[in-house]
Amino acid sequence: MCSGGAQVAGLIAVRPEGLRVEKVVTISGNVDHRAWTAYHHLPPLDESENLADYRATFRALAQAHFVGEDDDVVPAFLVRNFVGNDALIHVVKGATHNTGYQTSFPKIYAE
Repeated sequence: MCSGGAQVAGLIAVRPEGLRVEKVVTISGNVDHRAWTAYHHLPPLDESENLADYRATFRALAQAHFVGEDDDVVPAFLVRNFVGNDALIHVVKGATHNTGYQTSFPKIYAE
């Protein structure tokens, strides 16, 4: 899932009554909208659930996060701060929020 879709995928994955999820894979994924809105100096999304509220459950899931080296919408450090495990972060050289992931497709699909 991309950007806000990472929140949706993550929230579905952490629900005990939800679908059985084997692995969460994000591309340019915003996994903590509170940190994201603070970074961009935007009003908080107070009416929305935030995956950060389920961080311990989420961290127990298998996951991989592809982030663009040049993504200024969801910078790599936001994902890195949330995930807390650099081994799960794949920084794609030259990629922005919306472009540059083509060379990583084989690795993404393998995840």
